[in-house]
Amino acid sequence: MINDPFKIAYDLFPAKEIPFMERAKTIARRTRPYEGLKIVQNLPITTEALHKIHVLYLGGADITTTCPSFMDPKHEALSVLKAAGLRVATFDDLPDDFDIVLDCAAELLGRVTPKLGAVELTGTGSNIYAETPNLNYPVISVDQSRVKVLEALFGTGDAFQRAFTTLTGEDLHDRDVLLFGYGKVGQGISYALRPFGCRVTVVDTSPAALDIARRHGHKAIPSEDTVAVEQAAAASFVVVTATGRAELVSKHYAREPFLKAAYLANMGAEDEFGADFAAEAVMVNKKPINFAIDHPTRIRFLDPIFHAHHMGIELLHNFDFTPGLHPFPGFMAEQIIAEWEEHFDIDVEKALWADQTEVSGG
Repeated sequence: MINDPFKIAYDLFPAKEIPFMERAKTIARRTRPYEGLKIVQNLPITTEALHKIHVLYLGGADITTTCPSFMDPKHEALSVLKAAGLRVATFDDLPDDFDIVLDCAAELLGRVTPKLGAVELTGTGSNIYAETPNLNYPVISVDQSRVKVLEALFGTGDAFQRAFTTLTGEDLHDRDVLLFGYGKVGQGISYALRPFGCRVTVVDTSPAALDIARRHGHKAIPSEDTVAVEQAAAASFVVVTATGRAELVSKHYAREPFLKAAYLANMGAEDEFGADFAAEAVMVNKKPINFAIDHPTRIRFLDPIFHAHHMGIELLHNFDFTPGLHPFPGFMAEQIIAEWEEHFDIDVEKALWADQTEVSGG
């Protein structure tokens, strides 16, 4: 492995942290499952992602890589891809002759029309694909399966906490947090804040999501209660957006109460604060703050998601899907979760919601 351009990825991350990618590499070397497939992957170009790209490389894929607009590629990772002779392209530089798109936040929609279909990682991207009229190819949504809980709840929540502490130097203990969105990412952030004793207030459009927030011990405010939301914003140490909806705050609320918070932080791929807020008023110029640190999400939480992304290739290659959005198969997701739990000796549901207190009102 001395002359292997991917060696840096092996040096940074022990094999025991990436059981799915390690197994996939062994299979890829032996069977070359992606031979003859032209694949474009839009994914944060990080050292973690090198393991995923290495699987495609070993499997014989003709790979082109792009980086999502919400982050800059990591220079170490770019150097590896260059040394391996792999193409890194901009969105404006892409040909339209790919078999499969591996997408993130639907940023390749309208730029590439794949022959076999696309596999989308995120909730934001899944929503965009679902709302696209006359979509003429199938899209498999990894986000629309329970396997995404490993990244979104465990990984992204942990990444938010590490990024906020690293970027601000602030102590999160006993702070007031206003959290927009209580889907997988929002719940993951609240889970990561639990050890700090934060007082979390949740804003969501969904009564069901608000009910879950209350059961998890948080105050919950319907998004249409403008007065209560603005009062909560003004009293918060940090306001966090995690809905995946662009312009959310600017469209519905006055700017001034939000500027009274010590910090504004976006965790969605879109600019959720919107045009009323200058870029410098929001951490990391409105980009997701976790991508501003060296290791945005711990690789043990990415490994099963990367694996599901690749399983989407096999599904599209071997089965006929109708055009439109399809959830990643539930039985495959449950198998991935079970294997991950056994490998790391973690009961996902128990770990997430142990010791939660039910509260009324909100």
